[in-house]
Amino acid sequence: MYLKNFIKTLSGARIFHATTVVAALALMAVGLWLFAHRHDGALKQGISSLIERRDPYAKLNYKQMQAFYATRAHKTVWVDGVGPNKKAGELREVLAHAEREALPTSDYHLDEINAYWSRTSLQDLARLELLLTDAFMRYGVEVKAGYQFPRIIDPDWHIDPERVDPVAVLNQTVEQGDISKALTGLAPPHAAYRNLRASLQFYREILVTGEWPHVAITKDIKPEAAYADSGKLRTRLFREGYLSKAAASHTERVYDASLVEAVKEFQARHGLPSNGVLDRYTVRALNKPISERISEIEKNMERWRWMPRQMPERYISVNIADYKLTMYEKSAPVLDMKVIIGKKYRATPVIASDIEYVDLNPTWNVPQRIAREDMLPKQREDLEFFARKGIRVWSRRGKQMVRIDPTKVHWDKIEGERFPYYLEQEAGDGNSLGRIKFGLSNAFDIYLHDTPQRELFKNSVRAFSSGCIRVEQPEKLAAKVLEGSRWTPDRIANALEKDNTYRIALSRRLPVYIVYLTAWSSDGRAAEFRDDVYVRDRALPDTLLLSGLVKPGKLATAGI
Repeated sequence: MYLKNFIKTLSGARIFHATTVVAALALMAVGLWLFAHRHDGALKQGISSLIERRDPYAKLNYKQMQAFYATRAHKTVWVDGVGPNKKAGELREVLAHAEREALPTSDYHLDEINAYWSRTSLQDLARLELLLTDAFMRYGVEVKAGYQFPRIIDPDWHIDPERVDPVAVLNQTVEQGDISKALTGLAPPHAAYRNLRASLQFYREILVTGEWPHVAITKDIKPEAAYADSGKLRTRLFREGYLSKAAASHTERVYDASLVEAVKEFQARHGLPSNGVLDRYTVRALNKPISERISEIEKNMERWRWMPRQMPERYISVNIADYKLTMYEKSAPVLDMKVIIGKKYRATPVIASDIEYVDLNPTWNVPQRIAREDMLPKQREDLEFFARKGIRVWSRRGKQMVRIDPTKVHWDKIEGERFPYYLEQEAGDGNSLGRIKFGLSNAFDIYLHDTPQRELFKNSVRAFSSGCIRVEQPEKLAAKVLEGSRWTPDRIANALEKDNTYRIALSRRLPVYIVYLTAWSSDGRAAEFRDDVYVRDRALPDTLLLSGLVKPGKLATAGI
């Protein structure tokens, strides 16, 4: 009896004690909440005041600030009465590693954010809030749509990046809650971008131990020949991953089989003839500094930020710098071939277009510029040139076009920019468009086509056209473009045996992206590089991490 009463009393004491502890914890939590939020109204007022008077303590975009905070009655996102919250910590961490995306940490107020991070006065907390908001907006726009607006620094780039509303992006991110995940998702979703990002880190890690050695030659070095710089060449190839550690440790001063195979792979990844001969072009590529390769990767990451975020299920990509066309279906390459691009003084522009039709046995309406600059001088020298090339001459008479006998025209009297005739080349084997033309919709009269000059595809550098893209395997491309229609490969081949022109309109346009990429990676390690044939890399700053000098104004990015 006494024992039961004792246990009952003891249990009651424990319950009372537990209840007391719970109540105390609850009061503590309420106290902490009240402490943290005791200055909510003052913080809101501080933010409103800073925005209204355009506080000059940092170069912030107050117009965007006003738009954002007006939608939330100046309620804070990143700070409370105690200091920066978890979201602020996640954002600061992302900003601190912005260089992983080839973006400059200096552009996101990181020094100022760190300086205000531990301060507790309401004025300082309000400033920290605005610094974090502005940093988010800048980073969000620039990682998604580009640090620079493309046509400001590359007038030949005509694919506009997605316009980004930083206020909307920030509102969406706040709703999602996971700042790190949301910011990661703003970067281009393409595997090509992710691989370049990984390659950027790969080359930066190589640079930590210093530049790779330069190699020298006095003449072409062929397999099994003696080579004094073989040790330097082994080290150079090993550091970029082309040679195993065991092979790199060889001491023979010979250009042996292991070096030859590594050089062949290196040549293939640099758009050079993969013959294993150590020539001046290969040595020039080998000796390019790591810092320059890093810069090239950064610039091409920027170009991917200028590209559409979602590529079509079926499309064609032409990389001007690689002289290559690739067709994709469901993100997988299904066809590729060599191409010929525009001469340096008639450079092929970067455009997004669509194939609207395919012409079999096309005629060629010669553009007036080509007629005046290219055709006219040849006709002056040889009055049979037009007749030999199957070129008809037309003149406009009122609303009608009248055919002209070229032998009766005084070609030497045509001067200046005015060319009063229209030239048309008849269909056939000698037609400059070859036997197939792929008509694109664009403002530059750029299209894909065949060519009678098949021998030019043997060259590794193929900048010979007047701007259009000549394709190596036009019949294969036509069969793929027209796949699923009544125009089978056999029917196409039969039509090409004649000189009759057939125009085949596509029931569904096929997107074509003509781009300029000088670096890419398939595995996130050693990248592939191509020569800057049009010197467009130079239009971008040597390093994006110093490009604030070029940028026209703070937050004047692609999306604003």
